[in-house]
Amino acid sequence: MKLYIRLITPFVIVFLSFFYIFNIESSSIKTDVTFLGPKKWAEGSLNSNGLAYVNCIKSNKNNLNEIYAGTDGGGLWKTINSGESWQCLTDNINGAGQKFDVLPSDFNTVYVTTSINAPTGTLLKNGYWGIGAYKTTNAGKSWSRINLFPENERHLLRDIKISIEDENLIYGVSQHHIFSLNQKTNKAKRLYIPYSKNGQMTEFSVVKEKEDAIYLTGIRTFVRINKALNKIENLAPLVADTTTDFRVSIDFYDNKMYAFVSEGRANKLFVSADKGKTWELLSRQSLSGVAYCMIMKVSPKDEVFAGGIYFYKEADSTKIKYKRIGSKIKMHPDIRSIEFPDIKNSNHVLVGNDGGIYRSLDGGTKWENITSNLACLKAFTIEINEDNPEIIACGTADCGTLIRHSDKKWYHVYGCDGGTCIISKNDTSKVWTMCNKNIKFSDKGGIRGSLKSTGFMKKLIFHDSPMIQDPSDNNIIYTGGWNIAKYDIENKEKIASTWFSTFNDNGTTGSTSALNISSSGEYIYFATNPMRNKSPEYVTLWRSSNDLKSYKKNIGRKLKFLKDENTQISDIDVHRDKPLSVWFCTGKFSEHNKVFFSQNGGISWQNLSYNLDDVPVNCISHYSAKNDLYIGTDIGLFVLKNNSNKWKIIDNIPRVIISDMKVNNKTGELYFSTYGRGIWKLKL
Repeated sequence: MKLYIRLITPFVIVFLSFFYIFNIESSSIKTDVTFLGPKKWAEGSLNSNGLAYVNCIKSNKNNLNEIYAGTDGGGLWKTINSGESWQCLTDNINGAGQKFDVLPSDFNTVYVTTSINAPTGTLLKNGYWGIGAYKTTNAGKSWSRINLFPENERHLLRDIKISIEDENLIYGVSQHHIFSLNQKTNKAKRLYIPYSKNGQMTEFSVVKEKEDAIYLTGIRTFVRINKALNKIENLAPLVADTTTDFRVSIDFYDNKMYAFVSEGRANKLFVSADKGKTWELLSRQSLSGVAYCMIMKVSPKDEVFAGGIYFYKEADSTKIKYKRIGSKIKMHPDIRSIEFPDIKNSNHVLVGNDGGIYRSLDGGTKWENITSNLACLKAFTIEINEDNPEIIACGTADCGTLIRHSDKKWYHVYGCDGGTCIISKNDTSKVWTMCNKNIKFSDKGGIRGSLKSTGFMKKLIFHDSPMIQDPSDNNIIYTGGWNIAKYDIENKEKIASTWFSTFNDNGTTGSTSALNISSSGEYIYFATNPMRNKSPEYVTLWRSSNDLKSYKKNIGRKLKFLKDENTQISDIDVHRDKPLSVWFCTGKFSEHNKVFFSQNGGISWQNLSYNLDDVPVNCISHYSAKNDLYIGTDIGLFVLKNNSNKWKIIDNIPRVIISDMKVNNKTGELYFSTYGRGIWKLKL
């Protein structure tokens, strides 16, 4: 089940400077980095197989072989051969590609938004943020920032559009504002959108400005704005019950305007012939539309295609009944984009969803997957086995759990949202993985169909909730959810657990954000997040004995910044040979409080943040052979070399969110997952 993302406004967050993001090459290190994939859809036949979350598609009307695809977290990509192969155009722009627009008269001129966001439904939840919009006039060979808003501001741009009547006029929409920029005069305007306070604007339609109408739609949002950006009208009450959770998607055909409305799990289709003043209800058929994912598009011959969890097409010209299409080829669920490349041909359809891109040439009867090498997998976590480095497991957003076996092929083993995995240290046939927050087990290496429920292990609360195997006793597994639990997997029983409210004499309660154990199994380190209206409302950090009872110590008391609501401990690492040497990193935004180290089990701490700017740090790993420290951030991978006081970014990899990492001390390699570009390996 998907969770809504709680947004953090730019006024709360102290962001890194524009200069820092794009001029870090002077403090970078070029290293031996290998992309491990998956480079194509994983082996398997489930309809939840997938490779890329495709949010936007645009085709060249003069050459249908050329297509741009905007992905969530993975950049803007282009194909020149109808999807046989793809190339990323934005490797050096943080967060680029989720939404874009192309100049109708020149397919080489593209405007793209940027958005950097922590994974949905995870502990990170760093919040959405963005550094603006960018323009290319040479199909992505070079990019320049456009001044929709000043560089010292940070707005998450949900969409961007070129004016229909003036190609020099650009519109952008964020969570709370609409912007315009006249590129000839360099004059920018903006308007605050009060109706989007608790919503998300996800679609943006610029109708001919002579009609003076710009429409914004999305979650809890449906408004019309004039070209001057000084007048706004709320249209939502005309088509939706605004006291409930709703979403609106609109499209146009001749003088008709269609509105596809989702209220909870119910759907309604309206049509208006007077520019949205009055509406006629056409259909109430449930189309599996949900607030987080819903879109409607009208074909060149006035056929309505609608996508929610699944994909539908009107059954006849009355637009009252709809039939599901794409199910015979097991099309991935959650439809994000619908495109008709040929404005005169309703049979040619492109669909982008949470798994990739599909094409139909007969109006939706037959489909082919053209995702090819669009390698933009959004991975939450990664797990390795030091003795068998070819075996890797990862949990992903919307594309389930994947395992790379010794044949170096990726296999899809379970659907939905994947999560934290364990590959047994002494027996790689034993695998535990989190699927939709339920823990499942396989004694056959995780091959598809072998995962079974572990009824004695409780369901966790996030896809990346901590789950680790005791390094000194392979029959013991610890999990972190609302509490820390210790399981005997041989006898299939829980042997210890502690609720934070009883663990902490001060009454701390919340969820586990980080968990690790010393190599000897002597100490357990973990951090908790606070819960609303529970005391105390701040992060805590603990060291405990492995029985969770005989010893406990709050080792974060001296770190006053942990009481800041913009702080969260995202990961913990323990020295391979020294059980009292421990590091932790922080997500969210807390300036100069990014990385800390203790050599005495948390009695005292050293701040290792040094030159790190204020971006979330999501994961941390220490390589004891060289005493180097690695961190994964929202903008890439960094290293602090032995005895250095300067962090350097690892070059040769795209500027993407690093979500998790593991060191293989036996081979001297760092394996890391990205939220948008799959799995990678770094030679240490």
